Amino acid sequence: MTKRWVIIILVLLVVVSQGCRRSLSVGPIIWKYETGPVLSSIISYNRKLFIGSENGYIYCLDENTGNLVFRYKTQGAVWSLSEIYDGKLYVGAGNYIYCIDVEEGNLVFQYETQGDVYSAPQIYNRAVYAGSTDSYLYCLDKNTGTLIWKYQSNGSSLPQGRGIYTSPAVHNGKVYIGADNRYVYCLDCETGKLLWRYETSGEIRSPLEIDSGRLYVGSLDGSLYCLNGNTGELVWKYNAEGNIQSTPVIYNDSLYVGADDCCIYCLNKNTGKLIWKYKIGGQIQHSLIINNGKLYTGSTDCYLYCLNGNTGELIWKYKTDNWIAYSLKIHNQRIYIGSSGNYFYCLLINDR
Repeated sequence: MTKRWVIIILVLLVVVSQGCRRSLSVGPIIWKYETGPVLSSIISYNRKLFIGSENGYIYCLDENTGNLVFRYKTQGAVWSLSEIYDGKLYVGAGNYIYCIDVEEGNLVFQYETQGDVYSAPQIYNRAVYAGSTDSYLYCLDKNTGTLIWKYQSNGSSLPQGRGIYTSPAVHNGKVYIGADNRYVYCLDCETGKLLWRYETSGEIRSPLEIDSGRLYVGSLDGSLYCLNGNTGELVWKYNAEGNIQSTPVIYNDSLYVGADDCCIYCLNKNTGKLIWKYKIGGQIQHSLIINNGKLYTGSTDCYLYCLNGNTGELIWKYKTDNWIAYSLKIHNQRIYIGSSGNYFYCLLINDR
């Protein structure tokens, strides 16, 4: 090999390596804010971020600077937040369902249940829907908090009242919910009348996902179920190698879900056939999102992972100060991270 070709090859290697370094990086930290452990999802609205903490506070932060806009103290750990509707944020905290005005941070209403509200409230037409560990799914007037109806989950050989931990899915006049008694329920949104139910083989802690008339449900029996949303009939079932607690995420014809076996699974959403799986260093519980063909997830091993959504190849990973179970948000080439530590982070993504 001539000296000239050696030089050309070395130059190409340098260029490729520099490109790889750019594609494999995340950071720096733009800002961080001390919150306590962040248990809820992250909501972005009007250049503000809303998060909930185990310390009982709902925080509203400026998304660019991380400065506190306001905070609201609830009567328990803040487990869940809804998307914002008509300037109102709906919250599950302790054993209450809250409605907060997002401009001033004032209480609109609160409704007391008899169990913890892990379930993220969902809005549909005039109502807000949320489940509680007291085993009831509640339907409240979204403006006043007045009870419209409630439905108690029961059935199977397990004791009644095992509770509801999952977030409901609402679509086309139907509300779907999973419960710890192993059942998936489909109810009429207006009346709360039971339309159908389907029994899995394990408790249901995974938030439900509805897409093109099909309902996707993860279970602690290690299976992901695809059900017909109208009839409750099983379309397909995929058996993972660990409990499924993460939210199924759909992108084009692919479905992504994480499991307690430390694997991320990519399935064909129509057939349930495995496309790829990737093993990381810890369990995946709730935080899994797709953005521009890239899949992001947090884990109990304290790492944030970015994978190629088509192939499952690792693009980069980033070490945080504590495990990430619930909270990730990507917006304007920034990633917002809530962990089980005491800080909420905003980082720059350098993976273009």
